Amino acid sequence: GEGELKPFLAKHGSHLAPPPPGDPRRAGPPGGLRRSGPMSEGVRRRNVASSGEGESKANQALEKVKRFDVFSKVDEDYLEKSQTGGTVTVVAAIFMALLFVVELQEFFTVQVHDSVLVDTSWKKVLPISLNLTFPRMRCDTVIVQVLDRSGERETDVRGKLIQVSLDRRGGVVQERVPKKGECLSCLDGVGEEHTCCNTCQALKNAYYAKGLSYANVAQTAEQCSMAVGCHIVGSITVPRKSLSGSIDAAIGHVNKHGGRNELYFNVQDPAQAIDTSHTIHSVAFGEPSMDGSPLDGTTKVADVGLVNYQYHLKLVPTILVDRWGGQVETNRYSFTDIAKSARAKTGKMVEVPGIFLTYEMMPFRMQSVEKSKPWSHILTSSCALIGGAFSVASLVETVLSKLVGRFFGCGPGVL
Repeated sequence: GEGELKPFLAKHGSHLAPPPPGDPRRAGPPGGLRRSGPMSEGVRRRNVASSGEGESKANQALEKVKRFDVFSKVDEDYLEKSQTGGTVTVVAAIFMALLFVVELQEFFTVQVHDSVLVDTSWKKVLPISLNLTFPRMRCDTVIVQVLDRSGERETDVRGKLIQVSLDRRGGVVQERVPKKGECLSCLDGVGEEHTCCNTCQALKNAYYAKGLSYANVAQTAEQCSMAVGCHIVGSITVPRKSLSGSIDAAIGHVNKHGGRNELYFNVQDPAQAIDTSHTIHSVAFGEPSMDGSPLDGTTKVADVGLVNYQYHLKLVPTILVDRWGGQVETNRYSFTDIAKSARAKTGKMVEVPGIFLTYEMMPFRMQSVEKSKPWSHILTSSCALIGGAFSVASLVETVLSKLVGRFFGCGPGVL
């Protein structure tokens, strides 16, 4: 009856209701047969693939990908943590941090690769820069000259080496400008050609003209009393075809003898009035390099005033290439030095007091190239460091856990 049908429909009505739109059951029977009736007239469905089949294929593909998973997952309920494992983890983290800092420093360290080439640039010029000071020797007693390998004065020299007079404190002494109509005495050097000596150099020439020593007079004469030391600074360029030469800063004057320039020193000048102590602030052949030069900052103090200092330099043409591609052409050098008294034991002068820088070019060239490590180096090193540290830490933790369990009778996860 109707009373019995209502409870039945309430319980089983969902199974008897028509399928919702899009449900495969609303399609016709298998084989693509057309259902007769007014509701299906003009509508055909043939081999309609269900969306469920597409989803099942995607799930099957994902299941196949799982076979390549090497990172197996363990449920957290099965994980055990211990004090030993925590201690090993903290120590391993500190150790990894220290190793990473060391690796980072190594990454930023620039390596220099050197190579040797045959030098074919002999047609070029050689730039020379010099900066030295005689603190107790006047500029009017020093002569600076550039000589070639044969001892002749170099003729094709460009640039200039300037001599600056210094006072007792190392300050610059301005050149005395004679007043109009002024005539200072030439003292013992007065003569027909030298009646007025208004400058220190004029007084020096007057004394040399008579063959007199003027070293003591230079310390007391009005024209020369302010200047005590001499600062020699400047840059010159010489042809490289000579391959060797010298720069002399010596006491005396140059005379022509037998077609050659020879340096003469007045032996009547007292030794106590001349002091060849000096400081070489810098000597560079070519562009100055970042690491400086071996002679930079060299100071020599003469025990006796008349000392002959000889520096023998071996120049190696060098090309410096930084990691950014910039090039600097310079000349590195090594040197040996000799210091000997200019006066023999008998009192006879055997050497000229002063500084003699002799240089010689080498027939080969050095090329120094800076190279930095690529970023891939620090990435691979960091990965290797982290992986290796964790592997070792895991091994250590396993061994410690077993030892603790054996000696203290503790189960896993207790310590």
